[in-house]
Formats: sequence, structure tokens, C-alpha cells
Amino acid sequence: MLCRGGFYEKTLEGFIDNVHIFVYYPCMKTIRFYETASGKKPVQEFLENLTDNQLKKVTWVLRLIRELDRVPTNYFKKLVNTDNIWEVRAGVGGDIFRFLGFFCGEELIVLTNSFQKKAGKLLYRKFSWRKSAKKNISKGGR
Repeated sequence: MLCRGGFYEKTLEGFIDNVHIFVYYPCMKTIRFYETASGKKPVQEFLENLTDNQLKKVTWVLRLIRELDRVPTNYFKKLVNTDNIWEVRAGVGGDIFRFLGFFCGEELIVLTNSFQKKAGKLLYRKFSWRKSAKKNISKGGR
């Protein structure tokens, strides 16, 4: 069976509260972590520093994104005004973990950045190579 991905996204900003909007991808997706030219995997390194409960929740969210055709936008959404950058969100207690990435083809998601947001404070490390990572992956790199 030929699997063709696609998505439906609708914004109801300011009209209706507490409505879940779904992103639709009819095929199981593959999630990969970007690897720099020097062999570092920043997202994997970030995950290795999480507690067991935090890692359990992040893994659960990544599994939802990988396996479900319809993913609620509070876990996975395309960021507006970006060059097709997608955000993964996982919340544990008062901590929110965010992962940024992009689609390479229809079923491969490459996560390039990760950071933690705590109640009003944004703790993250900017990765200036995100755009070059996207170009590198698109040209057949790792």
C-alpha cells in the first residue's frame, strides 16, 4: 500500500477555547535526532540528563507523534512564521520540555534542538546550526 502523508491544520485563535486541533499524518513516522559534523547529538544528550519521570513523559509524547495519525497540537504543531519548523511539547509537573525539528520527506522527523521551560523562565541553548542542519539533511547528510 502506498503511504502518502499530508496534514490538516486550522487556527481558531480567539474564537473557541479548549478545542483540540489535530495534525493529520496517515503513516507511522520515524523520529531521528540530528547529528552534528563532529558526531554530537544535542537532543540525545539533553534526554540523557532528564530524570526517569521526565524521560518517561517525553518518550510517551514522541511515541504518540510517531504512531498516531492525529496528534493533538498541544503535543505537536508547526510553528507559525517559520521555514516549516515543528515543535514537540512534553510537560511534567511544572516543567515543559520542547523539541524543535523539521520533516525530511513525508514520514521522517529530524529533531535538532531541545530546551526546558520553567514557570516563566526560558532555559535553553541556541543552536545556530539548525538551518544548516536542515539543508544538510535535505542533501543526504546524517
